Amino acid sequence: MGDGRVAMILDAAGIASYAQLRFGEIEAEERRRQERISEQKRDGLRAWQPILIFNNALNEYFALPLAGISRLERIEPRMIERVGEQEFLFYHNDVLPLIRLEKLLPISPLPEDAKELFIIIPKTASHSMVGIIVSRILDAIDSDVSFLSLKTDANIAQGFWGSVIFNDHLTFFLNTEELVELFEKNIKT
Repeated sequence: MGDGRVAMILDAAGIASYAQLRFGEIEAEERRRQERISEQKRDGLRAWQPILIFNNALNEYFALPLAGISRLERIEPRMIERVGEQEFLFYHNDVLPLIRLEKLLPISPLPEDAKELFIIIPKTASHSMVGIIVSRILDAIDSDVSFLSLKTDANIAQGFWGSVIFNDHLTFFLNTEELVELFEKNIKT
């Protein structure tokens, strides 16, 4: 450097290679994201939101808008407490009632051999804090959710908003308000 002091010269490309950083993949993902944003702006009628895609049974796909989720927790099945038919989780110094989707909806049950489960704690207007037990979290993506504002199909069962195709899989959007309502009715009977 000309002043007689020692200076460290780093090989940025070598460090990135050693750390297996792939800037090309990041740039490609950013381009895809920008293309989605441009597409969304062109199609202003659609309501794009981030959504969470998950499984109950391995071959059944469900979704919830991320804006409707308060918390997401990973747990071990042994952490679930049972009193009769009802299940609970000791959560933040409180007792969280748990919903098994297959007990309220016409869907397949959770896999019995799951080593980990996930609890989705939805935001609800009733302020009833409950957790929904699911087997796997698959992805969080941006999606058109404009159909969620109107539930017009009489053939849709209570607890569902509707369905869409994501990655070649039929994916059902859950209606958490109706799920909590069904759950509370189930407890009272």
